[in-house]
Amino acid sequence: METLSMKRYELPPPPAGRLSEVPAWEEAIDNSKAQLEHQWIRTMNLELMLDYGIEAWKAYLEIFVALQAKAQNQLQSLKKEIQDVNWQRKQTQTQAGEKLRTLEANWVLLVSKNYEIEQQCVELEKKIQTLRALVKENQQVQETDDPASYVNGYTNFRDECENVRDDNEAATHDQHDNNEDRINEEDDEMRPMNT
Repeated sequence: METLSMKRYELPPPPAGRLSEVPAWEEAIDNSKAQLEHQWIRTMNLELMLDYGIEAWKAYLEIFVALQAKAQNQLQSLKKEIQDVNWQRKQTQTQAGEKLRTLEANWVLLVSKNYEIEQQCVELEKKIQTLRALVKENQQVQETDDPASYVNGYTNFRDECENVRDDNEAATHDQHDNNEDRINEEDDEMRPMNT
């Protein structure tokens, strides 16, 4: 850092070669008058500052404190807005998470139901094949005109049809009960979200 230059406060005499010249002395006198005026202005400024500086500083401090309070209020308002936004975001994400869990549970339930239906379809296909074989056997019995074979074939066919009917009724009843249970569970899960 450069040191303070004191050259402007010096009052040098005319150079050694111009000591006998009047203009050189006039320049030195003008310089001393300028320095004196400058010092007088500085003294006047110091006196004014002593008289009015305290009040000016108090006014500045009042303005500064008011600006600080305003900035503090704005900061608190922004913090509150940020907190509100974060709270709303959290609520939205929590509700979306609950809905996603419900949808995922429904998806798993539907996939398992589809698997059960496919299994039942396979079983029904097997029973249909069995019934077709019995029908074919009955037709062959009718062609032989053997009454005992015909009665036995008819009895087997009737029993198989009753078994298929009973299985279908049981499967339909189970599916109906499962659907009611699933609907009740979904209602129970969705009720807290709606409140």
